[in-house]
Amino acid sequence: MMQLELLKSTVARQFGRPILNRPDCEQLSQDIFEKLHLHISYNTIRRFFSLADHQKHNASRATLTILAQYVGYKSFQSFNVVAKNIDPTLKIQEFLIQIQFSNTISSENTKQLIQNINEQHLLSTLLPGLIFTAFQKNDRAFLEQFFTLDKLFDNSNYLQYELFFALQLIGLQIREQSNLQKRLWEVWSQQTNGRFFYFELFVDMDFLIVSHHKAIEHYLLYSRSAQDIIFAESLLCWKALWLNDKETLERSIKKLESHVLTKTIHPIPSARLYNCLLVFYKKQAQQSKYLKLIFEIKRELVSRQTDIDPFFYYWIIEGLVIVGEYDLCLQIIETIEDNWSQVMQRFYNHGAQIKTQIIKCRCLYALNQPKKAQQIFKLIDLEKCYSFSRIYDQLFLPPEYLNGLAKQGQQLGYTDMMRMLNQKSPK
Repeated sequence: MMQLELLKSTVARQFGRPILNRPDCEQLSQDIFEKLHLHISYNTIRRFFSLADHQKHNASRATLTILAQYVGYKSFQSFNVVAKNIDPTLKIQEFLIQIQFSNTISSENTKQLIQNINEQHLLSTLLPGLIFTAFQKNDRAFLEQFFTLDKLFDNSNYLQYELFFALQLIGLQIREQSNLQKRLWEVWSQQTNGRFFYFELFVDMDFLIVSHHKAIEHYLLYSRSAQDIIFAESLLCWKALWLNDKETLERSIKKLESHVLTKTIHPIPSARLYNCLLVFYKKQAQQSKYLKLIFEIKRELVSRQTDIDPFFYYWIIEGLVIVGEYDLCLQIIETIEDNWSQVMQRFYNHGAQIKTQIIKCRCLYALNQPKKAQQIFKLIDLEKCYSFSRIYDQLFLPPEYLNGLAKQGQQLGYTDMMRMLNQKSPK
């Protein structure tokens, strides 16, 4: 059965498209005749691809031989022996078919397969099917070991699109698997690859309040470096700000105030820390601390002007727009837009660009420039926000636009977030 499925996929690849209907079968029959001067009727092809006579029909040896010859082999037997060892795509397809019929996925077999994959683009064939199957089978043991598949992560980073989208897929799947979350978060938070590729790269802001804060708590438990602690504490503090959890908030602010930011700290956790302090000082009317922090942020912005990727700029505008520093926000956004010529072609920045436009729209609206705000809003495609922050990012739109989206039936959620974002900032 697996060999037949493998032959089907190979024939379709040779043909150039999937075999889905009678016209496809007729054209494939003609293509086979033109290349081999051998005839297979389109009805035989329809039965082989299960498009007709849905009762089980075994393909004849003659049919299998012709199809094997069509894809470059002497016989179906030689196809079975040779093909999967020559073509890595076929090995991957056979593996994905095989794990469908297994109760669990073998980490060792997966490692062996990955060891033989020397072309990065082939991972885009393997990873989605592997991840979907693991979650479908509720295979906790394999998922616990996913970040120990060293070949996937050696000399790799999230800029490789195969990993980028595969890791987003993991995050989206784990949202739905509450029975797996606690154990996977506990295990992954202790693994170097798990910490970097899951916890640090794809923070689930849409679910931060609902469940993802528990993932961050696990991460913090095993954090030792200042950067990791700042990263986790800032996210937990941000959650407390949204929920107006005063006890947790005051405790978190004290911890964050104790950290001294240096150039060794990545710009994203640095910006998150500043955002927490900004909003807290504004809410508590701690004017002297607030003004001092604004000065420090401006100085930091100047020092980071030469950064190729303006991560600090992307993230600091979240806090600034909440506290009503609209003019400064627009200045920063202008700088970001000037730098886009260097980075806009990078797929991983698309969500950040949409978020920047959302905040620009809000700033213009707050500064009594509704026409300009509306022009920006018309160009915003909310579906292009990061998959992990689609709802969260929408909350930075002007209140009237949020109400309009809500009337259209879009679920925005997080009423506490909306209340905080929509209230007027104190003078």
